Amino acid sequence: MNWKKFWPGTIRLTLIIMLVIYTLIILVDPYDSFAISMPAKRVPIAANQRFSYPAIAKDNSFNSLIIGTSTVRLLNPDILDIEFNTNFANLSMNSSTAYEQYKIYDLFRGNHDFIKYMILGVDVVWCDTRQEPDKFTFRPFPPWLYDNNKWNDYLYMFNDKALENAVRLIEYWLGKREPRQGINGYRNFLEKWAPYDLNKAVNNLYGNSDSKKEFTEKYMTSKNMPVTNKENIYTFPIHELMSDILLSLDKDTIKIILFVPYHYKTIYSEYELYEQCKSEISKLSSNFENIHLVDFMFFSDITTKDSNYWDSIHYRLDIAEQVPFLISQTIKYRKGIDNKTKYIK
Repeated sequence: MNWKKFWPGTIRLTLIIMLVIYTLIILVDPYDSFAISMPAKRVPIAANQRFSYPAIAKDNSFNSLIIGTSTVRLLNPDILDIEFNTNFANLSMNSSTAYEQYKIYDLFRGNHDFIKYMILGVDVVWCDTRQEPDKFTFRPFPPWLYDNNKWNDYLYMFNDKALENAVRLIEYWLGKREPRQGINGYRNFLEKWAPYDLNKAVNNLYGNSDSKKEFTEKYMTSKNMPVTNKENIYTFPIHELMSDILLSLDKDTIKIILFVPYHYKTIYSEYELYEQCKSEISKLSSNFENIHLVDFMFFSDITTKDSNYWDSIHYRLDIAEQVPFLISQTIKYRKGIDNKTKYIK
């Protein structure tokens, strides 16, 4: 073998293959982020929403948004649009931190002259008492997709994940793959968990049927009120970030703080924490106009029924489809609806 010819030839071939792959990624533009790419219909195709949602956040066909974790991912923008006469994008992400929620919100705000509605789903993430909560999860977060600079995106796209998503998008164009989410960010992620099994749900909620019986007896004995230590005073440094979000919104934007419908066992176990969290957010909200605090996080006709849940934080689709109506009616009448919501402010 002539090594003097082998190595230069191998290097040239490697460079050609790399160039072909990089060109394919650029032309396909799987995250719809490049300044220049092939004109084509693009849809959210990445499994990690942190890569798919920046393109949705920049889409001017939407004027309202939802941010939060998977506890509000089932809120269907199509139903919300009817209730509120607007165009929602659901930008809530699985296990997203408050910082990640802020970043996708900030990208949306930076690409829209006016936001009509913002729904912020409050769960344990916004009731974090740590001085420095985690900014990110184990899921990759691409800051370069959130900086409104389309040109620097070219520097970060030569990798296996970008290639994988480029191939997935090509498969979508060929009719061989469905989008990971709708163009408004919504997906019924419970489909992969079907069919529903109440016994399995009970195990998810309590551990087993004996634990359910034990908890139910404790709940009934306490007359629905947990025994709490009032001396536990919590502070929530993360609310500074919530304040930043609210401060950046126009006074005419309708701001909806939604305390999510956790299963009542979860609420019971951290009752004082969540009550103080709600109280502090209520105080914070007094500084802003056009803000509504709608509470599902209490012992209600929704949260005390096991068959409404898959696990302690994920409610079923029929409950999710009720939530937009319940939000709108709670705000309209400034009071709770059918022991399913409370109007805090």
